[in-house]
Amino acid sequence: MRLLAWIPWTLIAVAPLLAEVSPEVPHDHSLTVEEYISMGMPDPQATWSVDDREKARTVLKQLWTEDPTLLPRAGSPRSGAMFAKLLDEYLASLSELMSVDEVVDSNPEERQELVLQRSLLAVYMPPHDVRLLYDRELVEIQAGNIAEQIQIVDRLKDSMRVMQESQTQLAELGETAYPMPEVDTGESLMLLVIQLAVLASSEDFSPTARRAGLEHLERLAPAVSARLRPEQQEALDELVESVRRELMPDALVPAHEQAAE
Repeated sequence: MRLLAWIPWTLIAVAPLLAEVSPEVPHDHSLTVEEYISMGMPDPQATWSVDDREKARTVLKQLWTEDPTLLPRAGSPRSGAMFAKLLDEYLASLSELMSVDEVVDSNPEERQELVLQRSLLAVYMPPHDVRLLYDRELVEIQAGNIAEQIQIVDRLKDSMRVMQESQTQLAELGETAYPMPEVDTGESLMLLVIQLAVLASSEDFSPTARRAGLEHLERLAPAVSARLRPEQQEALDELVESVRRELMPDALVPAHEQAAE
């Protein structure tokens, strides 16, 4: 059983897209929170409803059409708080998106495209506009996807445990019981982590975005590892170490060797 249908993993398309074009990281001309609110964006300090998310999506589309550099940016002193709220709402809305009839009835390829089109943060993601590369934002989105997938994995395991207990009770009563399917929760988590590693390793990304990607990898690795099989844990350790070695080569050289150089 695969879990990937829950997360829009369109970011896997980033690497080949970057190879085909020379994208540009937009300048941060983002507005203040107050200016976004004046345009119709909901207050990031408030609890958003479904209608609020739609209002936010409308404002984001307007900003992208008029001037993409005006979009809220991750870590920005002006708009970082707004982007953080948008990311939270994006993650909270994923399960709702996946329950829409049109999405449920679609095939896997169509499902990913529909989720992307309806996503609150679609303006930041390829292939919305491959000429613009919102590097730090893509890193934050992917890190959020991983954190969300961890929660999905845990909820699924809890559900499977309850179902297994129910089947065991039926068997003890002499009733027909059915074996529960084996679920590889590590596969979906590893794919998402690999995508984040690809982003952190991309030379098209700014040093700030790449360091943020490494920081997220190191922060999320213990929680991900706890939900993997031993061979997957080893692969995860090697992946994180590879990205760390690429981004921080000096940190891996013993101090006495650095001095000798």
